[in-house]
Amino acid sequence: MAFFTKTESTISAVLHKTEDHREQMHFFFSQSKNLFLSKYFAPIWVKWLVRNLYTGKRRTYLSLQVDDVFIPTELWDPRELSGRNFEKQLYRNSVEDIEHYLDFQSNYLKKKTKDFHFKIEMAFNGKGILEYGGLKLDPLSIYLKRQAPSFNWVSHTYNHLELDHLNYEQVRHEVIDNNKAAFTFLEDNIHLYSTKGLVTPRISGLFNPQALSAFADQNYFYVIGDNTVRNLAPIENKHLARKTTEQLNGFKGINIIPRFPNDIFYNVSNPWELQTLFNHLYQYRGTDRLGVEEILEKNA
Repeated sequence: MAFFTKTESTISAVLHKTEDHREQMHFFFSQSKNLFLSKYFAPIWVKWLVRNLYTGKRRTYLSLQVDDVFIPTELWDPRELSGRNFEKQLYRNSVEDIEHYLDFQSNYLKKKTKDFHFKIEMAFNGKGILEYGGLKLDPLSIYLKRQAPSFNWVSHTYNHLELDHLNYEQVRHEVIDNNKAAFTFLEDNIHLYSTKGLVTPRISGLFNPQALSAFADQNYFYVIGDNTVRNLAPIENKHLARKTTEQLNGFKGINIIPRFPNDIFYNVSNPWELQTLFNHLYQYRGTDRLGVEEILEKNA
């Protein structure tokens, strides 16, 4: 608690920290955009709120792929301009990728934000652990199991199947099987695993009432959305969740968390793949084609 005295009046400010590391800041004085005290204290609480991280600016970091953890991704083919790479070039996160990210998280993000509890959330598919030899043979699974406390974890379903046309039992097993994989993989760190929210493959299943019903029956009431998709973006406030309804989604009560995807795509591994995919998707031709630096600048 801090006290500030000016002339005959005394005001106080309190910073309260809870056991789960949340913080609350309280000012006990009248505030207005025209008052001297409000103008004086505004920089203090703004700096506290954003932890010094680019106040007033937006940044996108080229960082670890947190989606599809444990399974490989078929890369974009810049020669064929196809998402189905005919030489079957697959990319899967490596131990080195994780090591580089953890160095970045510890030595940059935590220091910049002054939040030493900062963690990203990994959306994983348990099938990838088994397909690459399991927790005794797969180097990525072994390393991530050891580094599990450095992250938070969320289900991305077991097989990464698109859920738009699956029935109730199929979706139910996708959720249950990944939960079983989580308990085996995380063990004593299972408290870091989300039991109420999940990420659906390709943001699918959100208009499939059987999928939504299966989510709810497994106590999952939060799913990730995509604000560029019609009928998924919030209606009144772009930062607030939108709930599914009987009329639109066939099932009510699931919270769709707003998400703003960028154009640094999940299925590219180098600048040339990024550039050709971007220009192909947006149908840029000739002088309208954007280079890698322009694409990065657009997203940052």
